Amino acid sequence: MRAEREELACAERVLIRLNAQAEAEADETSGPAAGQVAGRAVLLVPHREKGMD
Repeated sequence: MRAEREELACAERVLIRLNAQAEAEADETSGPAAGQVAGRAVLLVPHREKGMD
């Protein structure tokens, strides 16, 4: 039973790390959404800057 408890504790630590990584990656990718058209990656919302017509 002790070994199983240690395995569960280890699994919990791994899940916590994976969750933190996923949150960090989500924060980094807060730009426009990407999609695919004809197998090529495209932006669903193009980048806009001031002065663009």
